[in-house]
Amino acid sequence: MNKAQKRAGTNSSLMVGMLNPERLPDEVIQRIFLLSCFDAEGTHDAVHLQRLCSVNRRWRRAAISYCTLWTTLPPIKLESKSTVSMRRATMSMQLYLCRSGALPISFEFIASTRNPTHETPEQWAPVRTALGILIDECRRWDIVSLNLPSSGMRELQEIGGPLPCLTSLEVVTPVAFVSSSESVQDSGLNGFINAPNLRRVAYESKSGTMPWHARSLAKLPLSQLESLKSVSYNDRGVYRDILETNLNIQRIEIITYLTDAIPPDLTSTYHLPHLTFLKLYANEFHWNIATHLETLTLPSLRHLEVRCGIPDDTLAEQMYRSIRTLIRKSGCSLEHLAFSSESSNAPALTDILSMSPELGVLDISFPSTSCLGVLSFGRSTSGAPKLAPKLHTIIFRVRWNFTTSFAQGEALAQMIKSRVGALQDFKAPSTPSALREMIFLW
Repeated sequence: MNKAQKRAGTNSSLMVGMLNPERLPDEVIQRIFLLSCFDAEGTHDAVHLQRLCSVNRRWRRAAISYCTLWTTLPPIKLESKSTVSMRRATMSMQLYLCRSGALPISFEFIASTRNPTHETPEQWAPVRTALGILIDECRRWDIVSLNLPSSGMRELQEIGGPLPCLTSLEVVTPVAFVSSSESVQDSGLNGFINAPNLRRVAYESKSGTMPWHARSLAKLPLSQLESLKSVSYNDRGVYRDILETNLNIQRIEIITYLTDAIPPDLTSTYHLPHLTFLKLYANEFHWNIATHLETLTLPSLRHLEVRCGIPDDTLAEQMYRSIRTLIRKSGCSLEHLAFSSESSNAPALTDILSMSPELGVLDISFPSTSCLGVLSFGRSTSGAPKLAPKLHTIIFRVRWNFTTSFAQGEALAQMIKSRVGALQDFKAPSTPSALREMIFLW
């Protein structure tokens, strides 16, 4: 072996030694652990963390001593009737709480998917114990999701003092658990009032007998939120409150199941410069929702949904005109548009599509023959630009007794054919793909 070969062998041995994981400092190993246990979206892989702790003593010690690895708790699922499984979930939760030190924690707590009338105090006790342990750490809460029965909501009254780390709160109360006075229930969310960094709130209550939930929701610091979602039987003015108090809101989603849920006295004008997502849904709109849309100025809007189960006959095609007014006044370019309307308006639809070149999803009541013609993507002899060139999904909603005329059927077939095939004639690199989904909902 000559000197060059010996030198190469020595360098190779040095490289192997440098790449040996056992020679890496703990700080480097811990950083690698962090990158392997959390993906780009911040999702935590608890199973992978367990495997890392099982490799050898050094890796286990490095993982246990690195608090950041333990700040996202595994889902705490306590809906099982087995006390053994609930005890195991609680022990896992306590392990993460201990190893995360004093850092902010994020978790999902699920405890109310079964019928509460079949539960015994013994079955509820483990849930109350686990929730109490978490409440003791409430000052560390960061991103929190709580799926609780009403008795669990009462437990939240134990939260006191500021919540300096809380940024995102999701609360779901599927069913009533036990009855109590309205004054007690009304304070269910009061513990979250003092949360200076809270930016996202999502609240869902499927019980029509507990409208107090929305009143408690209205007490939250709405003026500082960036995102609000409320799913309940009655909005109780939350939508109006957020419009009047928060100019920086970016996302609003209000879903109600009462006919008079959204306040009928929204006559003021509202300018929300940062709102990109607006969704309003009710069983019926018994007030002029179309007029309300004309009072909004939303220059950043990208996603608009205004749907109901039963469109108001008195509105006729006014929804088309009001949405056209909103887009024209706001100067926004929609990417997703969904709305309910008793009848169609082809000129207004033409204007809506021409002002929305980025539109990718259109979700409307089944339109008239003339509107189907507007949606067709045939060649224009006048050289006018094609409408909605990026439209890839069309959803048509119809009632159970819906019927179509022969002309509508022909227009529908022509529209689909034009959207699927016409774009193939254009070879420019910037040409978007053709229609990918055509969905009919009854």
